[in-house]
Amino acid sequence: MILRRIATVLGFAVVLAGVAATPAQAEPVHSGVREIVAPAEFPQGYVWKLTLRADASTTGGDTLPIDPSRLAVKLTIPAGVTYAPGEGESSGPCDLAEGVLTCTSTQQPPAGSMFTSLAFPIELRVGPDTPIGTKLPFKLTFDVEGGQEDWPNDNTRSWEITVAGSADMGIAVKDLAVAEEAVTYTVVLHNYGPQTTTKFTYHETFPVTNWHGTGVGQGASCRFTAGKNQCTVRQALAPGQETEIKRTVPIAANSKWRGTKVPVELYVYDSPSNFAGSEWFVNTINPDNDKTSYVADLTGLAPPASPSPTPSPSPSPSSTGGTAAPAPGDGGGGGGLPITGAATMPLLLGGVLLLVVGAGAVLLGRRRRS
Repeated sequence: MILRRIATVLGFAVVLAGVAATPAQAEPVHSGVREIVAPAEFPQGYVWKLTLRADASTTGGDTLPIDPSRLAVKLTIPAGVTYAPGEGESSGPCDLAEGVLTCTSTQQPPAGSMFTSLAFPIELRVGPDTPIGTKLPFKLTFDVEGGQEDWPNDNTRSWEITVAGSADMGIAVKDLAVAEEAVTYTVVLHNYGPQTTTKFTYHETFPVTNWHGTGVGQGASCRFTAGKNQCTVRQALAPGQETEIKRTVPIAANSKWRGTKVPVELYVYDSPSNFAGSEWFVNTINPDNDKTSYVADLTGLAPPASPSPTPSPSPSPSSTGGTAAPAPGDGGGGGGLPITGAATMPLLLGGVLLLVVGAGAVLLGRRRRS
């Protein structure tokens, strides 16, 4: 009996020791890295500023926040790309070793919260000697130590970026002309080098509504939005070469722009610059030649014609051509109603009938006397 009691106590002790040794972070977790918005191309020497973001929370009824020491965001950086800490508040330090950047959290979740969100701002720079056309593969993972992972497929992101030629683009406007029905001008786009570009973008901004025109130029297409024309030119342009786009903006006869001056600003982006998702990745080499402007002076154009007043409808004549009776209070001279038109017929018949009746009565009276 004593041995059985000793064995039972030892068994409970082992169980309690095991429970005590099991860390709270063994609870299941939800975790995942957020999407990375990346451009299709990087120019040589380009610095990409981005923030690595990840989220994690405990599940399974655990009300305790997740231990931040369990969390690590890792980014595999390809050869030819260097790392530097970015600007902004970070959840913890990042260390680069053997091509893998590991960012760990020192940020404690809010008291009473099971959710934590991590952010690590970083900068990646493409080496200026990285050959054009090089493919740069990146892989981002979110590691959670211990416990069961409920969203394992949401913890990895992979993408690839191509090193592209970098070109300093310049913009100018010539041959501005204002005619009665249209404004015409020519946009001149120049490649100052150092490399050939095959695609570049320029914008036109204006304070009026729908300053939209048509363009004639090799490989050029424009997308019209409120207050802006976004134009893309897909054309190979070597250093020292330029291309021209002739633009025509119709001026309608009733346009409210007539009699005014319309200022338009134009901006060309150095190549490569691209949208990725809703984010615009800009490559700036020399900002001094990126802008130009013009003013379309429409003060000499005839102002829009005023719309002709709508004539008042005339009163409909009566079927017999008579004059309608004036409304009460209009003042009809003697104040009576004229006996004219279709309404007079019953009155005339009544008078005739009275005369006939009166004559008959007189005749009847005479006959009785005789």
